[in-house]
Amino acid sequence: MRKTFIPQGGPSVLADWLYSDRALLTVNFVSFTDATLVTLTWMHIFLDAMAQKKLLDAWVAALEGREDDIPEFYGADFNPLETLGEPVQNSGKIAEDTKEEPYILAPKKMNLWKIFRFVINMIWSLLIDRVEEARIAIIPAPVFADLKAQALRDLSSVPSSTLVKHNSDPSKPFLSDSDVLGAWWIRQIVTAQPNSSSFSPTKTIQIMNVFDMRDILTKTTPALLHPNTAFIGNCNIVSSSFFSFRDFITLPLGRIAARIRSDLVAQTTRAQVDANMRLIRPSMLKSGYPPLYGEADMMYCPFSNWHKGNVFETDFGAAVVGGERVVAKPTYASADGKSVGISMRNTGTCMGRDSNGHWWVGSVMTPAAWAGVEKAFQALR
Repeated sequence: MRKTFIPQGGPSVLADWLYSDRALLTVNFVSFTDATLVTLTWMHIFLDAMAQKKLLDAWVAALEGREDDIPEFYGADFNPLETLGEPVQNSGKIAEDTKEEPYILAPKKMNLWKIFRFVINMIWSLLIDRVEEARIAIIPAPVFADLKAQALRDLSSVPSSTLVKHNSDPSKPFLSDSDVLGAWWIRQIVTAQPNSSSFSPTKTIQIMNVFDMRDILTKTTPALLHPNTAFIGNCNIVSSSFFSFRDFITLPLGRIAARIRSDLVAQTTRAQVDANMRLIRPSMLKSGYPPLYGEADMMYCPFSNWHKGNVFETDFGAAVVGGERVVAKPTYASADGKSVGISMRNTGTCMGRDSNGHWWVGSVMTPAAWAGVEKAFQALR
């Protein structure tokens, strides 16, 4: 069992909140003469990465006496997402972005037999190697710059019509840092598995890319969020990209990243968000779980990039006691979590880019898999 940053006696399962008088957010401080450790503990239903940003921004504003900069928050007695995914009422003219359309991944929805086999495979992998570790790795700025440049060069032979283009220059393909980082980091996770040499070439690799819905639910019709009101609940869905194991380890990095980008763009329109939610709602009511998409043999690897949460840019200088005002931004940041009913193993998390331009990525893996990742990092030197 891996260790976590949860303080001793702190909440770790749902019952710890349901049957106690604990607040939904726990803040723990450990102070030293030259540093302070701050640990935030919450249920994911309460905060996500962008909600944490709203919280940290408000916290800093309060420390600095900028009360007017603290946004209004939706109260706990109102859920602005209550109608998300409900069938569109066909009364009068409907805006183009609210028309119902089928969910792109619906044909890949797993039946009960596939789900059973998928779960058995997952349980088996957890039983044969129960030890897992949560670690953080740092990708130096020059290394990532080379990865991104190579990824863009990889697209020179790809048909232009299949690529997402720059908004400012439609003649150029677009890849975000997150596309490249997610493709590279998940590839390290997959190839570092001790049994990867025995994977079938046709084995499915699924990358689940976490997407924040706040912007699209603010700017599209019907708007469910107000731009000047902070929604701090969990407001994420995922886009999914599927590869065969052979393609995932042999295609150039840029081709993998480009697929992730195009899938993200296609699956996160307002119409697709609504279509996705129309399938999630009944599934959650019936089983307590969202639908699963893919194949029974797949290795699924969620990737969540917290860079827009600006953790490394949070300045707690106003809390420093004595002397003149100083800059006090985090020099270390990591995230860990516990879940019931699904394993966190082989997930990928990016905490963001620090002030030196280095990217911080993490995962939960077996010690043997981490040894494989270490070898890959040594090859980068």
